[in-house]
Amino acid sequence: MGPRIGLDPTHLARRLRRIGQWESQGSTLGNISADGRYVAYISKASNLPGSSTTNWKVYRYDREARTSVMVSVDIGRQQADGDSTNVTMSDDGNRLAFQSTARSLVAPSANGQTIHVYSANMALEGRGLSLVSRKKNGPYPDGSSTAPRISGDGAVVSFSSSANDLVVGDTNGQDDAYVAVIGSDEMTLMSSAPNGDPATTGPMPRHRRPMDATSTSARSRPTWFPGRPWWAGTRCTATTGPPERTGS
Repeated sequence: MGPRIGLDPTHLARRLRRIGQWESQGSTLGNISADGRYVAYISKASNLPGSSTTNWKVYRYDREARTSVMVSVDIGRQQADGDSTNVTMSDDGNRLAFQSTARSLVAPSANGQTIHVYSANMALEGRGLSLVSRKKNGPYPDGSSTAPRISGDGAVVSFSSSANDLVVGDTNGQDDAYVAVIGSDEMTLMSSAPNGDPATTGPMPRHRRPMDATSTSARSRPTWFPGRPWWAGTRCTATTGPPERTGS
């Protein structure tokens, strides 16, 4: 698995252009492929390719072609009707995972009131978008799923969820940590006791848990929106990304 390289969000935003024009709204936070060719980022800009709103959208930038492609598109290849954030990318840059409040990303439509985790395969026509945080006997669970992380080979996604029906026996009423295999029904509750019972408390301290659809991340660090990120004014390093949050 290749090394992950942190990006200075300010530097990244300055490089995101469309036909020589600056983006019209903020663009922030990047995940870069192992060979450095592809960069995944999110933007509220309404003048980037395919965009006409100021919702948060997921893009992949190709440094060789110098073009950005919208990843968070619906089944009609149009921009989604909600905020898509917290993007993570595989080593080869083709598989991405992100969270979204959009109702129109896949069929059947979501309710738009909870957050779900999706994956995309840029090597497939139509982006190969699929719902990752799905319950076994139906599409959408009864709670929000956030903080996705995709494996280097793009086959597996981990995430946190407040849902109680992703797996059988989740009765603790807490946020839990899951791992799912893309393209299958295989999902595992990771935050469980040795005997298989669900954990009695959530896997993440409250101040580190993403709270809404506008939360996003640089690598594994959470950031809260709207407003400036808590680490605004500090510079990301090439290996660590933004500094750790020390307060609640």
